[in-house]
Amino acid sequence: PATAMLTSETPLIRDFVERRGGGLMVLLEPEVDSGREPLLAGWGIEVGQDMVVDLEGQAMVGDHSTIFANLGYHEITAELAVPAILQQARTVGAAEGRMDVQELLMSGRSAWAESDLDSLELDYDPDTDVPGPLALAAVVEVKRISVEAGDDDDSAKPKYAPAGALGEGEGALGTATVMAFGDSDLAANGMIALFGNADIFLNAVSYMTGEEDLITIRARDEEDRPIHLMGWQRALIGVIAVPGMTLLVLLGGIIAWFVRLAR
Repeated sequence: PATAMLTSETPLIRDFVERRGGGLMVLLEPEVDSGREPLLAGWGIEVGQDMVVDLEGQAMVGDHSTIFANLGYHEITAELAVPAILQQARTVGAAEGRMDVQELLMSGRSAWAESDLDSLELDYDPDTDVPGPLALAAVVEVKRISVEAGDDDDSAKPKYAPAGALGEGEGALGTATVMAFGDSDLAANGMIALFGNADIFLNAVSYMTGEEDLITIRARDEEDRPIHLMGWQRALIGVIAVPGMTLLVLLGGIIAWFVRLAR
């Protein structure tokens, strides 16, 4: 999202998740008020008003906003070994006391959450910034609720429990998956083929849609990489490959002949 959603959209999304059991994936960006932050907070996912700065990324690619994200402990990432690479991310993790929220991606210890986004110089401030490792993605299973007794149609009014505190009473109808990432570039055309991005994103979609058997490490497609040679390069290879190899064999024979004569 690049703009905040309408106020009227919030209850529709909440109804889709909590009543209908629909899966929800939110891909966020720093410095963008999506309007989904309070909704995610109600389910125990805390979104930071910050941007993650990573010195390791700066050392490797010269960009402080590039983050090499380590994998968390979850079914989505269990079989993966290659980290994700994010570009300009905000923190997304479990709210305090929410043990049911699992964090999928973590920054390294060299990163920190920069809170002063208006500053041109991004320096770590121990008084306002949060040091790494930092959570960059999270997932939670939200307990579903039923509609009013006797109502089965779509117009029935849901019986809502307090946000993020849905119990296992009569209204519990299983769970719905909600996950959020602090970066949307993870799935962008220019980055999805890098490192483990494709596997993480597709595994997340498979998990959210109940297709756990599709969670795996995918084989890399072979790429056609032709070699384009200049004229002098082709001529040099031609000289080395044909007369060059012939002369090398003759030279080897002459050396062997002189060695035998010396004996």
